Amino acid sequence: MVALSLLLSKSKFLQGLLPQGLVKKLPLGWTDEMYWTVLKSGGQRVYVDIPCQLRQPESYRPKADVEDAYRLTEADIQFFYENGYLGPFTLMSPAEAESLWKDMEQSLATESRVYPYSQGAYVIEVQDRASSQDGVRSKYETNILAMNYRDRHLEVDTLLNLFKHPALTERCAQLLGPDLLLWRTQFFPKPSGEAGTPLHQASCYLLDNMKTAVVYPPDRSELFQLT
Repeated sequence: MVALSLLLSKSKFLQGLLPQGLVKKLPLGWTDEMYWTVLKSGGQRVYVDIPCQLRQPESYRPKADVEDAYRLTEADIQFFYENGYLGPFTLMSPAEAESLWKDMEQSLATESRVYPYSQGAYVIEVQDRASSQDGVRSKYETNILAMNYRDRHLEVDTLLNLFKHPALTERCAQLLGPDLLLWRTQFFPKPSGEAGTPLHQASCYLLDNMKTAVVYPPDRSELFQLT
C-alpha cells in the first residue's frame, strides 16, 4: 500500500484517472526523504511533518531597514541563529495585555466562525468521538479545541492588530525580509490541573493533514517563518 501510494502521488497522469476523493487522500505534499523513510521502515515510521535543516546565512545583516526603535544589530541576528530566540521585547503595557487576554478569553469560549464544527467545517472520525475519562481529554475534545483555538485572528480584530504591531513586524522583517504573511495563529491552553505538553522537537509544521503542505517556501533550509 505504501509503494502504491508513492506511485500514485508521484504520477500526475495516474492522478488524472482517479476519483478526486481518492486523490485528496494521497500524501501529495510529501518529499522523497519522507517516502524513503516510510519505505525503509516497512510503513512503521511516518513523518508528521516536512523535514528541514536550517542553514546559516551568508550574512547576518538585517533584511529590512526599520526605525531605530526596532533595529536589530548583526550581533542580535547572529544570536538568534545560534540560540533560536530574541528578546524579551516590550510589546504592550500590563494593562493592555490584560485587556487583550480578557477579549481573547471571551472569544475562545465561543465556536470559531473560521472552522465551525457545527456547520461541517471539519469531520472527526467515529473512533475518535469518545468522551473524556478520568480527567484525560479525549481525542474528540482535543480536536474540537485545536480547531476552535486556531486562526482566530481572521475574526477577532484585537488579535489581528496584535500581529500588526511594529514591535513585532519590524523585527520579523529584519529576519525574514519585508514581505510578511501571517499564515497561522494557535492557542495551546492548559487548564489548572491538566497535564502539560511533553518535551518534544517541533519542525516546520507544513502538513496539517499529513498529506498536503499549507505553504511552499522556495528553500526550506533558509529561515522562512518565525513563531
